[in-house]
Amino acid sequence: MAFPKRTEASILGKIRQYTSKNSNITQKDMDHVNTLVEAYGKDWERIGQETDVSPRRAQRIWAQHQQRQKVTQAWTKEELETLRNCIRDGIGMAEASRIIGTKMSYACNAKMQSLKRAGKHYQQLNAGIWLE
Repeated sequence: MAFPKRTEASILGKIRQYTSKNSNITQKDMDHVNTLVEAYGKDWERIGQETDVSPRRAQRIWAQHQQRQKVTQAWTKEELETLRNCIRDGIGMAEASRIIGTKMSYACNAKMQSLKRAGKHYQQLNAGIWLE
């Protein structure tokens, strides 16, 4: 065995982690999965077999495709309020993205960081602490 101190589950986990980070989903992949969902419904086992990916991966591709179809660039007042509530409640970027529904998780993360920085700056100004 090449890694005598590691369990098989640990090695497989690292392989999955590496391949998931390094496998880009193309628009063609998304369109293909979406077509299969229209044909077979949410039968992820069958769709996974036809696309040569795991059922879970097929479902993730479809979910990502669905989210990209409704993503908007500008933030509405309602979306910002929802995001502020997520920050207040300790909800992370991925869950915030799911709750808002029209923003990708990386956009939620960037806006969360921006709001947090603005909030700190505002608190410091109210406390009479001037930033340099």
